[in-house]
Amino acid sequence: MGVEKQLLKEGHGPKPTKGQSVTVHCTGFGSYAACLFLMKPFCSNLRSFELILSVGLTIAVGKDGDLSKKFWSTKDPGQQPFTFNIGLGSVIKGWDEGVMDMKVGEVALLQCTPDYAYGAGGFQAWGIRPNSPLVFEIEVLNLKRKMSDLVQLCILIADMIRYVFLYGLPV
Repeated sequence: MGVEKQLLKEGHGPKPTKGQSVTVHCTGFGSYAACLFLMKPFCSNLRSFELILSVGLTIAVGKDGDLSKKFWSTKDPGQQPFTFNIGLGSVIKGWDEGVMDMKVGEVALLQCTPDYAYGAGGFQAWGIRPNSPLVFEIEVLNLKRKMSDLVQLCILIADMIRYVFLYGLPV
């Protein structure tokens, strides 16, 4: 299974590298389209695929069982673009792999199978039921250079010195 990318707008900048900080706009949908995407390989021809559609899908997936509902967007009032470190498992696998293949400025749909989304546990806080395929519209806004381990160590030491200077040594 996995993630499939559909390009909506070509990007102009570089692609991210593992560990780099990536900022995106994102809208997530419990997806009827993703469900159809998953079903198509099991249909031997277009007629059988149309038959499945006419009968209707009986699996309840997506947000609250509605495959077209938006469950989150950074473009909603009060929301901000989302920043994460790519390729380190801090987001769902579909994002780690899908966004890694996107350029700055690019807009794409990422269709994620359940194992590349929230899996068997779902994400109840957002109404995502277990084993839901999802679609995300992602726009890569910017990348920040990955700090070297040496720079991170220098920042940590500076913070420790600042703490000792302000509060003294712990007893």
